Amino acid sequence: MSDQLEFRFEGGNILNRDEYSEDVMRVAMVVMKDMGKNLDTRYATVDVDGAKRDLAAHGWSVMERHATDTLSTIDSSIVDDKLNELIHELFWLGIRLVDGRDLFMALMSYAIDGLVPQTDGGFFGSTTHSEGTYFAYQMAFFQQDDGSFCFLVLSLIAFKDQHEVFGIPTGGVKTGISYNIQVFKVY
Repeated sequence: MSDQLEFRFEGGNILNRDEYSEDVMRVAMVVMKDMGKNLDTRYATVDVDGAKRDLAAHGWSVMERHATDTLSTIDSSIVDDKLNELIHELFWLGIRLVDGRDLFMALMSYAIDGLVPQTDGGFFGSTTHSEGTYFAYQMAFFQQDDGSFCFLVLSLIAFKDQHEVFGIPTGGVKTGISYNIQVFKVY
């Protein structure tokens, strides 16, 4: 399995991160820096209030959608469907992640194996807790029609014999994988 994962979005009038012009990249760096300052190492997520505060200081508004779920079986289609649903709620365009099910299966495998690839700058991890180590992958795109950025964070943990992950009860699932998706529209 390659340590380089290629997350690409399609639909709508968007630019993937590797397609940003110099002007878009310059602005994106400010947005990413403010988002990065608000990474929460507890669950490898973004502190929403902190991100909104820091981005507002630069004149940006932020809308956020999120979902957390615990799976007793490994089913990457559930994560892919939920991510695309959250993107649709914020952007109302036919934007979707290309090959999301395969990419999420790779990320779930990393979580199960306890490995976070060190060669891809999109990953970050949490501190280790009794339930294990959370890790996250960051993704982004630029929506050209309204000049907004989409910043996404998918956090995962594979757990065994736990009653709580991401600070919430596992609902009777003691062994499985949990995910938390945060989708930010920065405009």
